[in-house]
Parts: sequence; structure tokens; C-alpha cells
Amino acid sequence: MDIALFAIALAFGIFIGKNRIAPDWLIERIDKVLTMVIYVLIFLIGMEVGSYREVLENIGSIGIKSIAIALLSIAGSAYFSKLATGRKMKS
Repeated sequence: MDIALFAIALAFGIFIGKNRIAPDWLIERIDKVLTMVIYVLIFLIGMEVGSYREVLENIGSIGIKSIAIALLSIAGSAYFSKLATGRKMKS
């Protein structure tokens, strides 16, 4: 059910964007709005991870590989986000 909800939300967003139904001020600032939403999402994920005491207590046994994967995922997301923003600005 969650995947269907994500797909519906994405399709609805595409429909709104394609038909320019959203206000112009939002469309002009969508990159800043999206960045803020991502920061809030990452903050909330951090809060959730921090609330699991077992995870924090066993971080050593989880291993350096898990931390490396998380950091590389963040770096990759930031890189591709910057890349996509650069392409959008050139168009």
C-alpha cells in the first residue's frame, strides 16, 4: 500500500507540474522548498535512529562498513542532487 501511495503522490505531482497548476511563486522556488523538505526529512530520520537505544549501543558491532555505506549514500545523493540542479539551471 505504501508504494501505491508514493506512486499516486508522484503522479499527482507530475500532473500538477506539467499543467502548471501550482502557483508561480512555488514553481520558481521549488528547488529551495525541496531542499528544506529534504533537510527536515533527514533530521526526522536522525531523530528516529537516535531513539533506538539498541542501535546506538551496538554501533560498534554494526561495523564500519554500515557507516561507510550511509556516508557514501549521503555523499552520492548530494552529488547527484547538485548535478541535477546544475543541469536544470543551464536549461
